[in-house]
Amino acid sequence: MAQAAAPSLRAAFPAGGQRGATVEVTLDGKVEKGTVWIEGEGLTFSPPDDKGKTTVTIAADAPLGPRLIRLVNAEGVSDVARFVVGAVPEIIEAKPNHAPDQALALAALPICVNGRLDKSGDSDHFAFALKKGQSVWIQADAYALGSPVDALLHLVTPSGVRLATASDSRNLDPQMTFTAAETGSYVVQIAGFVHPPAADINFAGGSTSIYRITVHTGPLASAVFPPAIHRSTATPLTLQGLGLSKEQAAWSAAPLAEESSNPIVTITPPLALSPIQVLLSLGQTVPEVEPNDTSDKATALSVPGVGAGTIADRTDRDMFLIPVKNGQKLRAEIFAQRLGFPLDAALSVSDETGKVLASNEDQKDHGDPLISWTAAADGIHHLTVTDQFHQGGAGKQYALQVSEIAPTFEISLPEGKPFKVVRGKKLEIKAEVRLLDGWKEPLYVQLHGLPAACKAPAVAVPAKGGSVTLTIEPAADTPPGTHPFTVHATGFAEPVTSQTASFDLRGDTRRGTSLSDRSQTLWLTVSEK
Repeated sequence: MAQAAAPSLRAAFPAGGQRGATVEVTLDGKVEKGTVWIEGEGLTFSPPDDKGKTTVTIAADAPLGPRLIRLVNAEGVSDVARFVVGAVPEIIEAKPNHAPDQALALAALPICVNGRLDKSGDSDHFAFALKKGQSVWIQADAYALGSPVDALLHLVTPSGVRLATASDSRNLDPQMTFTAAETGSYVVQIAGFVHPPAADINFAGGSTSIYRITVHTGPLASAVFPPAIHRSTATPLTLQGLGLSKEQAAWSAAPLAEESSNPIVTITPPLALSPIQVLLSLGQTVPEVEPNDTSDKATALSVPGVGAGTIADRTDRDMFLIPVKNGQKLRAEIFAQRLGFPLDAALSVSDETGKVLASNEDQKDHGDPLISWTAAADGIHHLTVTDQFHQGGAGKQYALQVSEIAPTFEISLPEGKPFKVVRGKKLEIKAEVRLLDGWKEPLYVQLHGLPAACKAPAVAVPAKGGSVTLTIEPAADTPPGTHPFTVHATGFAEPVTSQTASFDLRGDTRRGTSLSDRSQTLWLTVSEK
């Protein structure tokens, strides 16, 4: 008998659909009688046929944003692809649209176009009408979908005269806002270079070079200020974006319904096209009060607390003051790039005499600075935020969180490749646990979600942290199949503290951040032999 193979998946096209819609989707890969696993709720994929065709039903209340999907069968699981739940009507591009005079007309805005750069040298064009003084927001998603493309957007006239260009935003995907000088037709062009970079300087293309372009004249919300919410009380926010009235911009974020160990969470305000990342703050958030570029004008914060601001221009610097006590151990941390803001921040702390006690610019795994220090006397300390390259602008926002240092821990997975084990045999899985700031309580690592017939005992974390080896042993009568599971580290001293391990989906190809850079779901395939 021929044995079935594990499925493979490179992309889904179209890579998204509007809430409440039913979409015909083709999965690019080897389906091998697999089913579709979907991250989150609100999506249903029909069983794909042997050509990868499936029907996706999107609930009217499905949460917006990208979802990880995989093909799964009894022999294994595919790599991830991404499918996006959108907020506006969607279409699929029609060829030919390789030149401005062949641009596909977008009859009404807002709209999201699903397309593909089919071959090397390809570029696609879409035309829409604007009135004089009307502004438009254009966002292309390619990198965020896992496409091997570093995309570019050009806005041109129907005759090909270039009016605006956009490349990178929070990652390799371009975004632009444009205001029409005249009433007429405008054309957006998308093309891109291969990513990871190669010596070839031609525009890239291929079956997996998919994209989504959203064209919107507002109102829409793409950010909030301050970019932080409190975990237990409602937080008044101002929505930022395009075409928002004063009434539309005023919104209050409700407290989180569930606990989160992650300092960064997502919220979806009214008029948002996708979730917005914010800091889940330890204390109340205080927006900066300008001018605050000198110590005598510094914005006062409590501890714990969060300061929020914008580095508005190349000379701008923001100062905050906090009260300190002798021997108090403190941490100050910027959240900017991790929230999608293009601020390359520098942070310093000084005492009442102006002496700099500590400074930082970047962390190993991200570009946001962090400082830990101990106060040598009662008094006031000042925190200064700047852009380390002396740049500024309306989008260079940040949240500055200040807190007393408390013992904690982190758990991560060195990789997320699927695991295979023959029933009756043993499999070992590695996790890494870091004990931070003096954590001394016992910790245990355990697996959740495996079949009951799989033995997977909890393992104590070494006193100094480090690598932890977990063992999975399926019983001889365990049914063959493929199963998702997660890895957790838990401290059972009151209050019980738990964290779920995650792994990097991007690896060396990561550029900036997106909403789907990491995953917590691992996979185990149990076979007979």
